[in-house]
Amino acid sequence: MSTTRLLPTKFKKPGWILLLAGLVLGIALHFKSFPSHYFDTLWPSLFPEDEKSLFIMAPNNIADEIASILLIVGILFVGFSREKSEDEFLAMARQSSLTWAFVINFSVLLFFVIFFREFLFLKILAYNMFTVGLVYIARFHYLLYIKHPAISDDKQN
Repeated sequence: MSTTRLLPTKFKKPGWILLLAGLVLGIALHFKSFPSHYFDTLWPSLFPEDEKSLFIMAPNNIADEIASILLIVGILFVGFSREKSEDEFLAMARQSSLTWAFVINFSVLLFFVIFFREFLFLKILAYNMFTVGLVYIARFHYLLYIKHPAISDDKQN
């Protein structure tokens, strides 16, 4: 993978902050342990179900949108920021991690398509959007920690 397509290294730290904030908010919303009524507002809606217009400002609780945006931007920043020194091993690790992420994502999706129905399935699909990015980041950083020569030397000292 060419490093010219990656974000600068300085995006990694804000990416981790956004990713963790999105995960915490998402988990809190999932378990309803967060007072989300603070996020009630009017929000743009395209093709609303009950309206004949194309676009309206509809009442909505935007806590889940904020959690999703934080997660998406965080995943992109962490997953696609350069490391301090890019080499062939990192390019191979990125490619391998992306392959793993897609295989795991579609394996999980296949399992849920077979065994789950209706609203629970839609909820699982919403969570599954983040699987590729999260698995990619986890696998890449695992490979980096376990096998990268510069990091392995630091562990031995």
